[in-house]
Amino acid sequence: MTTPVLDINELVQQQSQPHVVVNEALRRIEALLVRVLSRSNDGPPSSPDEGDAYIVDDATGDWSDFSVDDIAWYQGGAWSNYTPTEGVRVWVSDEDNVVVWDGSSWTVTGGGVTAEDDGTEVVSNAEAINFGTGLSVADDGDGSVTVDNTVTPADAEDDGTLVVASPTAINYRNNLTV
Repeated sequence: MTTPVLDINELVQQQSQPHVVVNEALRRIEALLVRVLSRSNDGPPSSPDEGDAYIVDDATGDWSDFSVDDIAWYQGGAWSNYTPTEGVRVWVSDEDNVVVWDGSSWTVTGGGVTAEDDGTEVVSNAEAINFGTGLSVADDGDGSVTVDNTVTPADAEDDGTLVVASPTAINYRNNLTV
């Protein structure tokens, strides 16, 4: 019997060699929670390091039994694979992005706006967002952000609040046009 989402083998009563089942489960969890090195490849690398993981782009060589888009990881001198289920998220090191499996393809989730539970929004790539008339946000390239806000009488009734959080610096300009 396996778990319904990650397809991890469960221990059964009087399990023979339970350490094998537990170790395989730990390897699978580690492969899914850490990161993959790349999702653009021409088959497995010739000299992988222990723990290396990839999203399969070309199922050849040692990956010939895997499917394109599987997660392949190298452990114990051999390649294993995991076919992702919808919602699996993976950090792709060579892209500096998180991708999510939507059931048919890997989609980049980094950048843009992320809604938080309290109704606020987190902007991770300010210049990729159209904030509408009167508001612009620019990444200054040094860890700081510049926010320009222009309010005209037509906007005056809008009681909008802009909350910007940054570990470094924020330059904020508010221009009121009357």
